[in-house]
Amino acid sequence: MRDLAITLGFSLLCAWVVLHGILMVLSPATAIRFVEWYSRARKWSTPNAEWNPGFGLQWRLGGLAVAVVGVIMMDAAISSLLNPTPTPPIGEPLRPVVHVRPDWYALGIGVAMSIGGLYLLAKPEVFLRWAAGRAPGRTFPAVPDQRSLVAARIMGVLVTLGSLIPIFVWLKSML
Repeated sequence: MRDLAITLGFSLLCAWVVLHGILMVLSPATAIRFVEWYSRARKWSTPNAEWNPGFGLQWRLGGLAVAVVGVIMMDAAISSLLNPTPTPPIGEPLRPVVHVRPDWYALGIGVAMSIGGLYLLAKPEVFLRWAAGRAPGRTFPAVPDQRSLVAARIMGVLVTLGSLIPIFVWLKSML
């Protein structure tokens, strides 16, 4: 039952991705309005009247790629549910035990993520300025509002907590 619920949720997410991709292929302007609607962009920014996204080939090709990836992921989820692989009996090892050297890349990634998360926590304005520069279709206020600062700090906390995963992978490989 648990696998069914997870697969159903993942399939719904994939269906949303496919819908968005098809919308980008058929009508990029409608896709942009759809993103503005579900992200509630008008509450925290205003449209940039000077920006012309072009609605050319790159939007349609990007939408096609998004739709294809969504279909592939949904196919994998549904086929794994319909054709489950048999699990070995309890007590039997899944694979032979192999001693692996410590994964130093995981430590590097974890430390970099924790430094980035702590920096984002300390100076959220820098991130908000960077994000505003990456959204040419929107105009942001010169001074970020309190809600944006809180959201950026929450993102810093989540990145810092997420950095614990590769650090634990590194620690586990050291044992």
